[in-house]
Amino acid sequence: MKIRFIEPGNLPYRRSLLNYFVYDKYVRTPSHGLLTLATIVNRVEKDVLIYSESISKIRWSDVLDADVVFIGIFTFNANRGYELAEYIRENSKALVAIGGLHATLNYPEAALHCNYVMVGEGDELLPEFLECVRKGLPVDIPGVAYQSCDRVIYNGERPVPQNIDVIPDRDLLFNYKKMVGYNTIWPQVHASRGCPHNCDYCALVHAFGRTVRTRSPENVVEDIRQAIAFHDNGRRLAAELPGSPNAWRVYVSI
Repeated sequence: MKIRFIEPGNLPYRRSLLNYFVYDKYVRTPSHGLLTLATIVNRVEKDVLIYSESISKIRWSDVLDADVVFIGIFTFNANRGYELAEYIRENSKALVAIGGLHATLNYPEAALHCNYVMVGEGDELLPEFLECVRKGLPVDIPGVAYQSCDRVIYNGERPVPQNIDVIPDRDLLFNYKKMVGYNTIWPQVHASRGCPHNCDYCALVHAFGRTVRTRSPENVVEDIRQAIAFHDNGRRLAAELPGSPNAWRVYVSI
């Protein structure tokens, strides 16, 4: 099947000469989560590509020809995500699935704008969901919500994945390699999920739980190596260490 992922942009990318002067005004680093999920899906489906509106326009001739389109949303870009989802449903035969933090915490709202909502972490959910679609089976698996007539059906929570040793294939993101070098597009490596704390302003505990799950040290180190190699284009550094103008600093979430 042809699978496309979309990261909506709160301020979608626009081609302009002004980008040479003001592009770094906003954070443009693409979603690490979508890169991870696309990498996992690419193990079972070979026609996989991501579009991030932070760094490029969406090639609609490509997306509208897809079998399944996944859209990942946070609260700040949810309205844009719903707009894209409705456009795809009106102009193609693709199944549209919405996931991400906002959709997980507010799946009844998200279900109004798509065929299915992916609730929670998608590492194991998305391959199972695609298998149902491929075989024409009912999507009655845990972690999925959808609207049926005038009510929203939720199939219940699924266990969180324990093996999160996945190095994202950054080449799956359209135009990513071309855009690296801007100060607001930097390498990311996420070494763990979950948090034991209870900060008022943070919703991650509700999505990832209080138990901290870690990637293996070897996997994290290799991810750092690949992240640096991918972003080192010889033009500009994403960040410089004080006193070391030629050294890299990688954002590592632990």
